[in-house]
Amino acid sequence: MRLLALLLCSAALASSTATRRCKLSPFDATWPTDAEWAALNDSISGSLIKTRPAASSCYKTNPFNAPLNCNIVEANWTQSTFHANFPESISSPFYVVNATSDEQIALAVKWASERNIRIVVKGTGHDLSGRSSGAHSLSIWTRHMQQVEFDPDWRVPGTNKTDNVLIAASGLTYGEAVGHALKYDHVIDLLWAIRGGGAGQYGIVTEYVLKAYPAPSVIETGFTISPRGNTTAAYGGTWNAFSELLRLLPDLMDAGLAGAAVVQGNHKAGVSISQGFYAFNKSKTDTEKLIQMTIDRIYTCTGNDSSILSIVASNTTVHPTYKGFFEALNTGGSNQAGACSMPPSRLLGR
Repeated sequence: MRLLALLLCSAALASSTATRRCKLSPFDATWPTDAEWAALNDSISGSLIKTRPAASSCYKTNPFNAPLNCNIVEANWTQSTFHANFPESISSPFYVVNATSDEQIALAVKWASERNIRIVVKGTGHDLSGRSSGAHSLSIWTRHMQQVEFDPDWRVPGTNKTDNVLIAASGLTYGEAVGHALKYDHVIDLLWAIRGGGAGQYGIVTEYVLKAYPAPSVIETGFTISPRGNTTAAYGGTWNAFSELLRLLPDLMDAGLAGAAVVQGNHKAGVSISQGFYAFNKSKTDTEKLIQMTIDRIYTCTGNDSSILSIVASNTTVHPTYKGFFEALNTGGSNQAGACSMPPSRLLGR
């Protein structure tokens, strides 16, 4: 897949002035006037949206004249799709640019930077740690930049080589694809950052080009690990099992498995682990052998004591096409939002 990325950043997203200043808010005397905001709107083809709090129809007297009925808001408040459809939801901007072109984004970012106004970016959701939120900001909303193009003869820059690529705009997400980037248009020193090595917001990628591969068949499987009984030995056994699982992951990756695990618990009461695996272009027999080998090695490292440790293999599902796998994976999935939790994540390699 080809990754063509236009990165609009530099002075726009990070001030290089010697004296650090707080970003402006509507309470500052130098906040742009309505006429200035209107001029910005005219310059970006009328794509500026004046926000109203997503739940303000439930406020007493509905002070912002929000059009959505409060009953609808309350019924959908914990649904992620509801918040994804509201450009102002989560990130708390004052105005939103409903961006459909690079030019609109460039003009809006330059305008906000010159006036010391905070800039945030939203595709559908938010940054895991909340860094994409910013009160009184100007939000760049890329939700409607959804064009996708397949180019079987894209020329790799600086070479005579051609490749199969997928060109996608920023309103879509296709998994953990940074390792297949063939091209970014960006500030050179930021390549490592925008491929996942940085911790914050460096710019706005409006288009990317990803290397494409033939769609594989997929096998879906996994297992769960949990303590058996409420004993110190059982709790400790789950931690030992988790440690062994982490140690085995690089070998499983080399054998062709990918996946993710959800781990819950604490140091006193042990952990419960739900490990999912995906195998691409592998046989069901070979995949199940790998899973059983993993379970056996975890049991061995914990003393082969099934009285303190429960490991239950999941059913193995064969998806002859990747399309079928993708549709099954996204049918009936969780749409919950607003949970009171602070989940960390780890992307593990060898």
